[in-house]
Amino acid sequence: MRGPNAYHRPFPRLGEMMTRLALDPVVALQCEPAPLGVAVQRCQACPCDAVCGDWLARAAAQIEAAPVFCPNAELFAALRGREPAADAGCWL
Repeated sequence: MRGPNAYHRPFPRLGEMMTRLALDPVVALQCEPAPLGVAVQRCQACPCDAVCGDWLARAAAQIEAAPVFCPNAELFAALRGREPAADAGCWL
């Protein structure tokens, strides 16, 4: 069971994962904040923090998909599958 501060830890790996997937968190937040909010919550609650850090240390600078252990893998795949909106420059 998680302690009371487990959900207040920082989530720097989320930004790193999004960068490697060529997803811009700032653009995501400006276009549609709900999916990014879900991703933050999942990342904060993820029990694979150390595994994720090890994986990111070994992964390429650009990746096609998040690892299967990532609770945001499906969300990232969905975001990557969307085309940029011509008028807004958003990929959501």
